[in-house]
Amino acid sequence: MRDLRDIAADGNMHAPDSRVHRVHSVPRARVNLPPLAIGAPYFARLQVSEHPGGSSFRSDGYVTEAPSVFVVRDAVVQSSAGVVRVGSDVVRQSLAHTDPGRAGYARIGADGIALRAAPPVHLAGTYVSLLAGNAHNYFHALIDSIMRLAIVPDMVLGAADAVLLPANAAGQEAFARLMDLPARVCRVVGDDETFLVDRLVLPESVHGLHGETRFHPRVAAGFERMSAQVVGGGDAMPKRIYIDRRGARLRPLLNEGDVVTRLGALGFVPVRLESLGVADQIRLFRGADAIVAPHGAGLANLGFCRPGCVVLELFMDAYVNWCFRHISAVRALRYDCVVGQSIDPWIDRPVNMHALRWLVSPDEVVEAASCVLAQASA
Repeated sequence: MRDLRDIAADGNMHAPDSRVHRVHSVPRARVNLPPLAIGAPYFARLQVSEHPGGSSFRSDGYVTEAPSVFVVRDAVVQSSAGVVRVGSDVVRQSLAHTDPGRAGYARIGADGIALRAAPPVHLAGTYVSLLAGNAHNYFHALIDSIMRLAIVPDMVLGAADAVLLPANAAGQEAFARLMDLPARVCRVVGDDETFLVDRLVLPESVHGLHGETRFHPRVAAGFERMSAQVVGGGDAMPKRIYIDRRGARLRPLLNEGDVVTRLGALGFVPVRLESLGVADQIRLFRGADAIVAPHGAGLANLGFCRPGCVVLELFMDAYVNWCFRHISAVRALRYDCVVGQSIDPWIDRPVNMHALRWLVSPDEVVEAASCVLAQASA
């Protein structure tokens, strides 16, 4: 198991007989993070777990990776997760967010991977891989899969025979259509499929190569491209929205009903994203002036918001993930947060953070929402 860049560095990647060629690279960029005027005090009085490791509410910005697009000759590609083998090496990045059972591999020792023994089906020609682990999750289907097109040059995409998309991905068919991919070039890959691809175009992650959520500003163009394909309907959407997660299985907010009721006095309308198609979710976020929401995958839609939109994210102390703060920064949104507390013990013990139950103060949420709305209108 090795990084693709290390595999490429073994030889001259520009030599005609090299297995790996870098065909495009996007320069690094710095993204500034405005301070958390409302959220910062919570970190002084609560014990909070920030994810991924090394992230901090104090951060005033980050420097992105320089994501590249590689072409790999005679690559083995396995499952809808897109696990890639080059010669005898499994590409480490292709294992991100994958489940061994579902993706069909086994771990051997500390750093070994064994793919299933089934003979691969030959795919002659050039294929762009947008396969991704955990693509049944809306965030991963949008960011880790389709949004990688944001760094693929049109000339490279136009020369490909097809684009590989993960089966059973959340919203994938709509994403592909909104990225203007004709149906004839989309090849859906199932969990039990394995291919030997003559030439595999492999774009790197647009939010960091090692588990970070350092979104490259190039994703803004991807969001704009998709949003431009969605017309009409925005006037009928509420301008102040609360993303209602009462139907969610993970991280249940036990007093969410109270939060919804109290925010209603400020004109916030609760919306359950699972009841909307992709196009309507884009219309909803694109038309919003203010959004309050518990942390959840649907906030990947913040990329469709107009600059200046107010965003107030609700966290529990056991799991603060800054990915949507970073998307907000890339899209020039007014971001802040409120932190509630888990009612299940989690400090200094191994637990599934996503199974924890939590509460947030409705008074604090309403006060914070009133504050950010006043600041936005000043």
